[in-house]
Formats: sequence, C-alpha cells, structure tokens
Amino acid sequence: MKKSEPLQEGLFYHIYNKGINGCSLFTNESDYYKFIELYKIYIDPIAQTYAWCLLNNHFHLLIRIKENIVYRYNCHECVNNKIKKWDTVSAIDNKNGKRPVFSGHLSHFFNAYSSYFNKKHDRTGTLFQRPFKRKHVDTPQYCARLILYIHNNPVRHKFSDYPQEYKWTSYHSIIENYNKNDLLNDWFGDLNNFIDKHKIALKQDAL
Repeated sequence: MKKSEPLQEGLFYHIYNKGINGCSLFTNESDYYKFIELYKIYIDPIAQTYAWCLLNNHFHLLIRIKENIVYRYNCHECVNNKIKKWDTVSAIDNKNGKRPVFSGHLSHFFNAYSSYFNKKHDRTGTLFQRPFKRKHVDTPQYCARLILYIHNNPVRHKFSDYPQEYKWTSYHSIIENYNKNDLLNDWFGDLNNFIDKHKIALKQDAL
C-alpha cells in the first residue's frame, strides 16, 4: 500500500471516509452530535473547516491546515484536563511550544469516535476504513466545486431533495455567516450567487 503524503501547513484538503464494509457511522441524532463535539476538540485546533457533510455511513470535509501553530500547554499543565491538551496557538505566542502532527489529530479523532460508538452500540472492532482518504485541493475553483459537491451529497444519495433540507451539513451555518467569510465571497460572489450555484450543480447532476 502506498504511504500517504503528510498533511501540509496552509493547504486545503478534501478529507473523507466511510464505515468499514459500509457499516453505519451514525444511528441516531446523539451520534451526529458526538461526532461534531469530538471534531471540535481534535480538529478545530489544527484546521479551519470550510464545508462538511455527515451521512449515514460516510462523511466529507473541506479543511485548511493552520500554519505556524504550536500547542498552548505543556503536557504537565493538562494532566487533569485532556481536552485542553489539544489547544493550539500561534508559534509567536508560544515560542517553545510543541508543533502538532496534523494527521495524528485526525487519527485521535477517529479513535475517540470509534470508542464512543462501539461502547454505546455494544460493538467491537474497527469502525472506519483505514487509512482515511485525503486529496489536496489546489485551486480556488476546485474549492468552490468541492463545497457544492459536499453540500449536495445528501441529495445525490437521496436523503433530501435540496441541500437546505438536510440537517447535518455546513450549508446552514455558511448561509447564516456568509458575509463574515472573505474566501467564500472570493469563490462565489455574493450570497445569492452561492445559493444559485448549488441549484445549478444539482441540475447538472440530474442531466
């Protein structure tokens, strides 16, 4: 098996994975919420998330790895707070801080969710396919197309008729905070164009 290239600072990636042998990753709402809770603990410290979608047996993410970051705390400062140990800051603010291993955060995240899921649903063994899939997203056009693909995924898999009808994606939060994200404005123009692009992409899929 070819070894995956390490995740690089400052680059955009499409991260995706599915349940081993197509098994379910989420069986009820609490599973989705737990996945998001753990995501904030393990992934938010090392990456900015631009789009996400959670489906029954797989998920898609568009992230950008943060640059020049280190851990906020030393190990001995987090003995009684395992969540804080993942916090990161700019290397300028902590010149002696340890740099994170980005793929390690993803592995810890998958392991944490797997442990939760197996315990809750009385199962054993691997939950996710390994290794997780990643693709370098190298142009603004690619980023824009991928966001449309991710948000329209529930429609493609017949979970809904329109992206706004599906709960477990970033579509709704992006709509609410659209004008706060300069990159989205660069990639799509204004909010109306962002919405229209999703509709156009759906029509193209139906052809």
